[in-house]
Amino acid sequence: YEITGTEHEWKIEKGTGDNKNSFTVTPAITGWTYGETASVPTGKAKYGTVRFVYSDEETGSYTETVPVNAGTHYMKAVVVGTESYDALESDPVLFTIAKAKVTLTADDISGTYGSEIAPLTYTVSGRIVDGDDLGISLTTNATKGAKVGTYPIVITFTNNNTIISR
Repeated sequence: YEITGTEHEWKIEKGTGDNKNSFTVTPAITGWTYGETASVPTGKAKYGTVRFVYSDEETGSYTETVPVNAGTHYMKAVVVGTESYDALESDPVLFTIAKAKVTLTADDISGTYGSEIAPLTYTVSGRIVDGDDLGISLTTNATKGAKVGTYPIVITFTNNNTIISR
């Protein structure tokens, strides 16, 4: 017997139609409060490893650095493409890091006419992140020579990550 034939190839191509790369779990993230542990985003792709990237602007530059400051932020889920499957990039997903709530209370002070004004002090309650400077300042218009009376103590602050109530 003499056997003749031709070679054939088995060709695997990138998916198309129902087999095209897509997100099987829609990318999502929930916000959190400043100083708390960041939420873990969710999202899965049919093919490839999903990475999450973040920006302070919807159309801004995205990085893998998870934001920490209070405000509005955006997250995208991305998959790097290969010879076997296409890259993916989700639409930006908006989320918010809420300001931490802190209460400042100026301590009442008193003195007698003609005496030096005691140092102004305050108490803080609520969550303060280690290392944060709330930028607290206390002022009063009471002075050593002021008339007998009651004078307000004014509290100001400069921290953008907290909501401070007085």
